Amino acid sequence: MTGQEIILQHSRICNSLCDKRIFDAFLLMRPLLKELQEWWAISKKDELETVYRQLLFYYVESMEDPQRSRFYRELQVNVFTLADKIKELLLLKSSTLYEYTQKRYLADRSIDFGQISFELESHFSNLLLGDLLQESLNVQGKQKEFAAQHESTMQKLFSHFWLMEEWTSSETDFLTKCLSNKEFDSVLKSHLISAVTLNLLRTFDAAKLSFLLSQALHEEVDVRQRALVGVVLAFCRYRRRLPFYDELMAQLKLLADDKRFSNELEIAIIQIVRTLETETVTKRIQEEFLPEMRRLSPLVQKKMEESIEKISDFDEKNPEWQKILEESGIADKIQQFTEMQIDGTDVYVSTFAALKSFPFFNDISNWFLPFDVNHTEVSDLFDKKDLLTIFIKNPYLCNSDKYSFCLSVLQMSATQRDMMMQAFNADMEQIDEMMSNEAKLDVDTLAKRFSNQYVQDLYRFYTLHPHHADFQNPLQDIVKVTETPLFDIILTDVAVKRRLAEFYFSKDIYREALRLFADLKADDAESSNAMLQKMGYCCQRMDDLKQALNYYQEAELLEPDNKWTLRKIAYCSRRLGQYEVALDYYQRLDKLQPDSTSVLMNMAICYFQQEKYQDALSVYFKMLYLSPDNPKIWRLITWCYFIIGNFASARKYCEKAIADHPINSDYLNLGHICLAENKLKEAVEAYSTGLRMTDDKTVFWNLFADDVKYLQANGVERDAMAMVADAVKYKEIT
Repeated sequence: MTGQEIILQHSRICNSLCDKRIFDAFLLMRPLLKELQEWWAISKKDELETVYRQLLFYYVESMEDPQRSRFYRELQVNVFTLADKIKELLLLKSSTLYEYTQKRYLADRSIDFGQISFELESHFSNLLLGDLLQESLNVQGKQKEFAAQHESTMQKLFSHFWLMEEWTSSETDFLTKCLSNKEFDSVLKSHLISAVTLNLLRTFDAAKLSFLLSQALHEEVDVRQRALVGVVLAFCRYRRRLPFYDELMAQLKLLADDKRFSNELEIAIIQIVRTLETETVTKRIQEEFLPEMRRLSPLVQKKMEESIEKISDFDEKNPEWQKILEESGIADKIQQFTEMQIDGTDVYVSTFAALKSFPFFNDISNWFLPFDVNHTEVSDLFDKKDLLTIFIKNPYLCNSDKYSFCLSVLQMSATQRDMMMQAFNADMEQIDEMMSNEAKLDVDTLAKRFSNQYVQDLYRFYTLHPHHADFQNPLQDIVKVTETPLFDIILTDVAVKRRLAEFYFSKDIYREALRLFADLKADDAESSNAMLQKMGYCCQRMDDLKQALNYYQEAELLEPDNKWTLRKIAYCSRRLGQYEVALDYYQRLDKLQPDSTSVLMNMAICYFQQEKYQDALSVYFKMLYLSPDNPKIWRLITWCYFIIGNFASARKYCEKAIADHPINSDYLNLGHICLAENKLKEAVEAYSTGLRMTDDKTVFWNLFADDVKYLQANGVERDAMAMVADAVKYKEIT
């Protein structure tokens, strides 16, 4: 079996267990066992199946067993665990996926946790000794060497906790002590959290998820944000099997009353949801913002130069410059970009995408490393008073991008670096203001910042790492977050659901928004008009027009003359073929907003679809009165007159359109009129002209075919149509 076949078969087993089809799960396990050829696995499967058959026997015989539900659930968990082990062993044997090649490569490496603990304690103790020791180390040239040794230790730990199988007491004890040691920095702790998360996302392990849940209460805000993000991603990926794990659910319930946990969980979810729009935002920046800025920049520069000439003192700022920026449109673009940045949108991914090829990123652990100015790869750039030190604290840059930026700066010449520092100096006022506000940040703001930066680090790994295709991107699973126990147990507050629903709606994630709005509606009998409108709009965008119509009609009951609601009811009714109902609503709209061209147009369409052509004509003439020189209305009148057989009037308005600015459909209509009047030569001439104006000839003949029924209704025989069409085709090739 190939790696993909193994993963697919394992997924089928898990789905069967989630659906309580345990017989099917055992059946699906057989091909994997045959491939594995491990006696212990076959024996374990037979043992579990025997237990299940006994459970079924007692149940069918109606024997009382108060523990049956517990045994049933434990059996399902044990089958899950066996399936996970079989999958991992099979993939370890032959899979070419990056994680499994790394597992095989590092299989013989062991970790001495006693030695590692000693090294870590020594490292952080030395740091605590302060400036005196640091100066001594500098003299001896040892500081960088010690730092490099510590970084190597961190990489070993990351690889171990990323690739290991089940935890032993050694791993559990080490992690617990490491995460609770106040002398150890948050860089190490956060790094370990990421390793555990990556491991958990590869294969389910209740102990590891329990560990992340416990660390979601960590006293250090940056550490617990990583744990929270890991919890959310794991709950989304394993949402269907989690309810089978009673201890995990009990642990989650204990957190239900923790206000900080629920607040920061909401923050983490929102930051992950933002990644769904990153690709769209990146495309918008590349296709709209940057080309427009490049187009406007030369014009603005010229105006700036002209304004400089008018100033006697060259150093004086010209008040006209801001006006020039505003009039050019650049100020608006900058404002839009800034607002997206402040909102937490990932605006830099395309900027730094090309800067992930440094050797630093060859080690997978560095993609998850919190930014540290003391890291040996970048420490040469920094001192405490350097402007670059201040700039790199930019809250809108994620850790990965900060490393990319610094590594690229290190490749610059001294001259280039000086120029860059001068550019920073120009913005020193804004940077100073930003840094002065750093100390005033509340916990929620810090949580949002760390969470957003970490999620952006994850986005870069899962989209830019050379082997990213070997990983199933967990960020994409966030659309299913409302189906997880997190919403059943933690995020039950109405205000939280409402905020998340509105956020989903604002990001065009309609299915999840609708799910939350529906929960709110079920909890509150007095749903607001706005919420019902949004529920209808969600259904409309999901192309469920019947349900959309139901919600819009509920909204109408609350606010009968709301024009937006009436327009949506009319639209859905028209799309559903309920033209009489739609017409009634468009007529109501016409009274509320007289002389609206779009309303009149839709009224005419409804008349037309009901074959009330004279009524449609009346509406078209009202539109013509409001807009007498509109060729689009002439074309509509032409077609309506043609259908009712008034060829003279049809020709009159068709020729008006042709005289103004002809398009191919004008000559198609003229050809129809001539054909119906039996003016065959004129018909051929008109059709030929229309055909020449059409780039794709097939499109023209498809339009012709669509009109056959109307030609027949006006007395044109099929033979006549066919012969005229062939005459046109011959005319085109001669």
